[in-house]
Amino acid sequence: MPKNYPIEVRVFAVQRKKEGHTWERVAEMVRQHFGLDSVPSRRQMSKWMAKTSVSDVVFDRVGRELPKDVTQMFTGQRDTMAKIFAEMMTGKDSRILIMKWMFSQMKAEFGAQLLTAAWAEFTEEEARLEKDGNATSDKIGTSKGIVREEGERSQQ
Repeated sequence: MPKNYPIEVRVFAVQRKKEGHTWERVAEMVRQHFGLDSVPSRRQMSKWMAKTSVSDVVFDRVGRELPKDVTQMFTGQRDTMAKIFAEMMTGKDSRILIMKWMFSQMKAEFGAQLLTAAWAEFTEEEARLEKDGNATSDKIGTSKGIVREEGERSQQ
């Protein structure tokens, strides 16, 4: 009877096969990555590959763990979100993964040059605010300026 492997192992194997690795190499990668003594057979892994895509496997698990309205919100970005969730399952920081996705969306919408210019302006203004602890900013997009303005309003 074949052993049941966790979702993380199945997602990892499917991703590696889609990257073009042989089944033997995928099995070795699974062994190394998860520290397993016994690895899934070629037949098992090929069934995983045939039955499901990475996004199906991930969304099946996510769908059981998140409220319905949240999963509906992600359906338009299904493949992208599946990749993010799959990487989260391997231990990567979800905040960084989501920020990278947001940056890619902004880059696609506004272009790399504008995104880079906006980021440079944001970081320069943050640095100025950091130097002058009492300064407030009237510009949009600086976290410290926004916090200070809200704090000043609540004190009045």
